[in-house]
Order: sequence, then structure tokens, then C-alpha cells
Amino acid sequence: MANIANGNRGSIKYNSDELIKIRSEEAKNAAEIIGAEYLPSGFVNDLEIYPNKEIRDFVTDLIRYAKADVVLTLSQNDYSPDHTYTGKLVFDSSHAVTIPLYKTKYPSYETPAVILYMDTVSGIGFHPEEYVDITDYIDKKKEMILSHKSQQTYLSEYRNNDFLEEAIVQSRFRGMQSGVKYAEAFRCLRLAMRGSTDRILP
Repeated sequence: MANIANGNRGSIKYNSDELIKIRSEEAKNAAEIIGAEYLPSGFVNDLEIYPNKEIRDFVTDLIRYAKADVVLTLSQNDYSPDHTYTGKLVFDSSHAVTIPLYKTKYPSYETPAVILYMDTVSGIGFHPEEYVDITDYIDKKKEMILSHKSQQTYLSEYRNNDFLEEAIVQSRFRGMQSGVKYAEAFRCLRLAMRGSTDRILP
């Protein structure tokens, strides 16, 4: 698990330096709940993610380091420009990953990762192709969300938004669509030389 932005502008309580430390710890804690490795990341200020070479190389190295078969990333039509540019950067980088003469810190590998775009916030403008039954893991999902305490407080106080409730309602709705209690929804990037007849998600 990794993030590009450091979360330094999402608070009315903490200053940016405090927030960077808090958000980093919260992200690590969320990763630990599911036994994921949290990769060193979060070097770009909020609202400063753009598809430039520095960030593309950073994302390329994240994918090369992990030798990822599958990358879950943000949709390119989500509400935040940081989200939309992240989706674009993952697409750009997933191609660069396979090019031996595109030099970064880690070596290239041959097969490009399958890219799966995650649901947008509130599911707006998102038409799922794949559903994953998370009924047995909904408590883990809640625990991970609750790890991001500073973000929850900010969204609640500043935007009157209950981030946890919204995520659970959305998971329930996707479950209703797919015939289970709780589900998560995805769209798969499908392009020339990026297709597969295999089912990617369990």
C-alpha cells in the first residue's frame, strides 16, 4: 500500500507539519490491519499531484519494487484532482514499468500490471464491471477506516460528512447489486496488449 500525497492540507486543527506525521502513522496502521506492507511514500503536498516525470518515476518504482501483478488505484473521474491525477499516473507508470531502457531505481519487468480502478466516492459516475464479496471482511474495512482518525474528524467537522457511514452504505449498495451483503466494485483497464480472459479478482 502506498500514497502519493502526504495529507498536509486536510485539517482545521493541525498545521501541515503535524498533519504529515499524523497521516503517515494512520496509513501505516491501516496497512498493518490487513498485513500489507506500507511503502515509503507521501512526498507530494495535497493538491500538488500532477502527471510530471518526478511523480511518474516515483509511481513506476512503487510498481517495480512490488513487481505487481495487479494495481488497485483511484478512478480518473473521482471528486478530487489528487485522485484523478493519481489514476492517470498509475496508468502512465504501468506502461513505463515494462520498458527496460526507461531507467529508475528498480529494474523493469515484462508483463504490465493489471489496473483496477476503485469505486468513486459515493459511487458517482462509476459503472462497475467487477464485484468482490467483502461480507466476511466488513469489520476489517471499518477498522481500517477508523485508523484514519484525523481525516474522519476533518470531514465530520468541516464538511459534515460521516466517512465511515458513507463507506459502509456504499459497500452495502454494491452488495445489493451483486447479490451479497457487502461488496466492493471495480473497473478493469482494457486496452490493446492489456487484456486478459482470466478473472483477476476472487
